[in-house]
Amino acid sequence: MILFRKIPALVEISSGVGISQPNVFSKLKNGAVNQVKSFSFNNFLQKLLLRIKILTLKTENKTGVWIEKLRQKTKEEEKTCDKGSSDNYWEQLKKK
Repeated sequence: MILFRKIPALVEISSGVGISQPNVFSKLKNGAVNQVKSFSFNNFLQKLLLRIKILTLKTENKTGVWIEKLRQKTKEEEKTCDKGSSDNYWEQLKKK
């Protein structure tokens, strides 16, 4: 976009200096204009939606990993709590 904005200024500078190649700048300008005219909103939308889909898949995968880690951590905590409470339970019964 910056190049597209600066092409008229470059053409003026090149004509002022005496360079005999304004055709290069005009071809470049025409090429840029053709690119803007041939812009397809459908292609842009398709690429945008594809990138959004990829982003959502990555976040879904990451949250799945986090959930799995939490489940494993919870199971480990339950195992340690069960062992400790069952030992304490029998010791408490023996003391009574």
